[in-house]
Amino acid sequence: MADSSRTIMTDAGFALETRVRADETKMQFTRAAISTDDHFSDTDDALAKLTELYNIQQDGKVTAVQVINTTTVYVQVDVNQAESKADYQMRSAALYAKDDDGTEVLYGVTVLQDPVFVHKDADGSYLGFGINTTVGKASNVVVVVDPANMVTQQVFESTMKNYYTKAEVDAKFVTDDDFASKLPKNIATTDAANTFVKSQTLAGGATDGKGNAYATTKDVATGLNNGLSTKVNTTDMRKPANDVLGLEDIKSSVLPSGTDLYTLINTSGQPLSYFVPTYTSAQSMVNKPTTKLSAFKLNTDSIGDSTSPSYNYTFLTLKDDSDGSIYEALIHTDGSGAIIVTRPWYKVADDSTVVHSTDMRKPASDVAGIEEVNAKQDKIGYTPADDSKVVHSTVTQLTSTDMNTVLTAGFYSLNSGTNGMPNADAWTIYQVIPLSSVNGVQVAYETNNAILGMRSWNSGSGKIIFTSWVQFADDSKVAHLAGTNNFDTVPTVNNNPLLLASSLPSDLARTGQDANFTAKLQQNGQDVALANNTIARNPNTGVVSEPVDFTKLTVNGGKSVATSDDLNNYYHANASDAAALAAAKSATVPGIFWFEEV
Repeated sequence: MADSSRTIMTDAGFALETRVRADETKMQFTRAAISTDDHFSDTDDALAKLTELYNIQQDGKVTAVQVINTTTVYVQVDVNQAESKADYQMRSAALYAKDDDGTEVLYGVTVLQDPVFVHKDADGSYLGFGINTTVGKASNVVVVVDPANMVTQQVFESTMKNYYTKAEVDAKFVTDDDFASKLPKNIATTDAANTFVKSQTLAGGATDGKGNAYATTKDVATGLNNGLSTKVNTTDMRKPANDVLGLEDIKSSVLPSGTDLYTLINTSGQPLSYFVPTYTSAQSMVNKPTTKLSAFKLNTDSIGDSTSPSYNYTFLTLKDDSDGSIYEALIHTDGSGAIIVTRPWYKVADDSTVVHSTDMRKPASDVAGIEEVNAKQDKIGYTPADDSKVVHSTVTQLTSTDMNTVLTAGFYSLNSGTNGMPNADAWTIYQVIPLSSVNGVQVAYETNNAILGMRSWNSGSGKIIFTSWVQFADDSKVAHLAGTNNFDTVPTVNNNPLLLASSLPSDLARTGQDANFTAKLQQNGQDVALANNTIARNPNTGVVSEPVDFTKLTVNGGKSVATSDDLNNYYHANASDAAALAAAKSATVPGIFWFEEV
């Protein structure tokens, strides 16, 4: 069963405690601050980093500091309900302490799973609660309390010493059964009907509790003969008949709806019993022990059957009829009659789940505590696990939950809520893996499909920031850089499909090997001559810059071509230029035409 409250020492408190342990200073608990902020789901690391609480409703006074042992101190805090501005629900409390220099720090934070309703009470009622906290050296804790209108733990314990415990009473007195067993069988008792075998003579006569004489049959007969009536007249009754309670009604009374259970100080001098018959009425009660309270019975019993309204300590015992759960609380009044909650409601353990000393294999004095086991961890080679940091296999069901608030390690199922993985169904399992209070990851596993998702969180600007969910790809459907890849659809680049090798024409020419073109080949729309459409030079004439000897050069269907030498020789065959020119004009050399310049 998880604790309904826990107290965590802050980093500042630990630093102060370290100085106390080193005898560098002394420590004094100064005050408490009551907040409506819910920090119960925060991790211990997150609580340790707090330096103050917000939404403070009022301060509480340290009314008792009791040294339990060398490392543990009990701090009693009382809250004056008359100082409350309005009704509120206490969900967390800050405990402050200061050193010799007067520097005050937030020493510890107490967080509650179930809120405590604080009712504004002009009559000066008090709500009290205790905090057990650890210190380095209890001897260095300065015990300074505000005694005004308060009863300290020491005063209470001193007062209690004047009363016998049940064990002491049992040892000093015999029980009714033991006493009855020693009495004669034929003795008359005052709380039962007695049958007298023989006639009894009462010399002084028989009277009731007020001294009124009982009438004998003779007296009654005489009275009737004198005209007395056997009926009770309504005029003789102090209350009307319909307003008279029977004995069974006196044993238990109905609590009015809206009753503050912390106001039931018993001053009757005897135990009182109450009952609430309906769930609706039970839910209207103020300062009830649980938010799920149904019809219940409540007994109040003051110590010593006190009838005084001052310094009256009353025990409250409540039994929930719906599940049989039993809750107890202790309230008391101070010298002025103001009510203080000495010990808030707590659930009484089911005896069937309690370990009895007779059931233990070893006596309790021979059983090692957790702190003793932890002290030996260096010798046994392991570090005991912090349960708050252990991932449990149990899947926690979440309803109407924001996944941005789920930072505690574990497995969860989100029935309804926000910020889960997109398109995830109600059968998705979420795993939360915190690295610290401000860093971690959430992993989503879909159980109906092989789909995974992940996101992380970190701290930024003083708040937790989550990344977007990223869905993991199916490795069988991912293209890898190494090896072959098979695509179900044609890949694209900029939405343009890639051309596959199987889609290429079979007669596509390759630049690295010979290609046979069955159709003509063109360049810029012009046919390209093939080798069989060209005439090889024979002999090889080379390039134009090289001299080549043509033994028989013809053009235009076999006509001979005149060389420059032929022309030159022909020109110079005559003695003068005029004669040569005349000869040239009259000569008929194939392919040579003469034009006279003007």
